[in-house]
Amino acid sequence: MQFEENLRQRLLSLKDEAYYDFTANLVPGSTHIGIRIPVLRKLAKEFLKEDYEKYLAVKSLYSEEKMIKGFIIAGLKKEFSIILRYLEAILPEIDNWSICDSVASSLKIFKKHLQEGKSFIDSCLKSESTYTIRFGLILLLCYYINDDYLDYIFNVIETIKSEEYYVRMALAWLISVLYVKYPEETLRLFDGRLDKFTHNKAISKICDSMQVPKEKKDYLRSFRRK
Repeated sequence: MQFEENLRQRLLSLKDEAYYDFTANLVPGSTHIGIRIPVLRKLAKEFLKEDYEKYLAVKSLYSEEKMIKGFIIAGLKKEFSIILRYLEAILPEIDNWSICDSVASSLKIFKKHLQEGKSFIDSCLKSESTYTIRFGLILLLCYYINDDYLDYIFNVIETIKSEEYYVRMALAWLISVLYVKYPEETLRLFDGRLDKFTHNKAISKICDSMQVPKEKKDYLRSFRRK
């Protein structure tokens, strides 16, 4: 208990009022302190040198505490199977897109364990939790867009059916990243197989990309659904 109290007091002392207001607008409804992500990454590195298991066992109250847990796990020099067990333990705590995306994009270890990681992603995508599904999708767009997993990703995109905003937004983002590397293959997704929201949002995200030529953007806009 004393450890938790000291930890929370330390975190509260790092509050950045301007960033708190910014985060409140960016992640509405989250319980947060207002600490910038580089500061959280630095704290995670400190805890990694100490008793990180003690920190991971703390029941998180604030978004920042949950994010630190994710950064600790991402920084562990452990076997991949152990990393996955830690991830499974914190997934229920991930309750907003900011924690989800920040942690998933920090897990560089997936690059070296794509096949093992795919099994973990499969389990995420079967979840009923919005942010667990999104976590799996963000892992895909960060580490799996290559020739070996292209068919798998297309199958995921076509299989997931969700009314959840943050799942659909992740799907649209995944499609837009996929299009940059595989434009011709990805174009077939706009034949009506996607729900209207994901379809149009994916086109918008592709058109926002600086990596896509103007003529391709103009062509894609013709696929918008009304």
